[in-house]
Amino acid sequence: MRAITGRPLVSLDDQHRAIAFTFGDNAAGLRVRRYVSMMAARPITLSNHAYVEWSSQFDCDEADEDKVITQVRDGVLIPGLKALEQRFGSTL
Repeated sequence: MRAITGRPLVSLDDQHRAIAFTFGDNAAGLRVRRYVSMMAARPITLSNHAYVEWSSQFDCDEADEDKVITQVRDGVLIPGLKALEQRFGSTL
């Protein structure tokens, strides 16, 4: 695994098909702080497909938590997974 410091890319592990990245506080209008996402693509052995596991950690104001979670899901995770599917299809 390669660690990348001071950049949006936090780590990259080609062997395990894993990546971690971050973005700045309140980026893209999201009211989050210390955002970090971890993603890994796991092969499904019975087919030419992959299972993508993607999790995010961040801080936000407690009063906004449900709204921010929805914004991250709808504005980052879902579009990101759709982009992966369009780009790689079932070849991940």
